[in-house]
Parts: sequence; C-alpha cells; structure tokens
Amino acid sequence: MIRATRPAHPHEGTVHADHLPAAHIERARADGWTITTLDHTPDLALPEEAARLWRAAREAGTPWVLTQRPPHNRTEDGLVTFLEIRDLEPGRRTPWTEWSWGPAGQAAPAWMPLQDAHRLLADRTAAGR
Repeated sequence: MIRATRPAHPHEGTVHADHLPAAHIERARADGWTITTLDHTPDLALPEEAARLWRAAREAGTPWVLTQRPPHNRTEDGLVTFLEIRDLEPGRRTPWTEWSWGPAGQAAPAWMPLQDAHRLLADRTAAGR
C-alpha cells in the first residue's frame, strides 16, 4: 500500500492507494508529494460506511484510492473522505467509481448506491476464491 502526502499543500490531504504505476510515483515526487510504502493497513478514522467499502475493495483485490483532506469550509472540524474503486463495472465509460463522506460522516450522493458496490465486490471476492 502507498501513502502520499504533499507537505507544502496540506489542504490536499493524505492519499492511500493499493498501488501506483512507477511513472505516476515519479511525477508525484516531482510535484512535491512524499510517497511512502506501507506494509500494513493504517488505522484511519473513517466513517463506518467508508471503512466497510474500503475493506470490501481490499478483500476483492480491486484497485482503489482513498483520500482524506480537510473540508473546503475551514469552519468544520474533521476530514472529508473520498474512496475511488476501479473497474467495478467492466465496460463502463469511466473506470473509476467514487463515493465521498463529509466531516461528520454523512455520505454524499453517488452515481452507484453503496449496496450495489458491496454486491459487486462480494461477487468479485467469491469468484476469486
């Protein structure tokens, strides 16, 4: 797992990803991102639904990116969470599907309902066994 932070721009938050192509890592480093390889799953303060979906994506072995950053509205405490999962629906025009949660843990409207994502990930996990 990879963690990326950009110390000069803390408002961009922290990004965790299952992997990044070498060219992306080099480009990110050139842009001032600090890239760290983790050999464990970090204990992140995530909204419950985000934690469940992230766990399901990891178990299914599908590519994912998790970003936490401060809210644009600086009067709010906490972090905004974004979870992107790749190739949930093969053949879809855009390969990444995204969900987000506000600082209080409230889910934002998403193109794909969470229950559909869980079903697709469970199917993928079962097929891999």
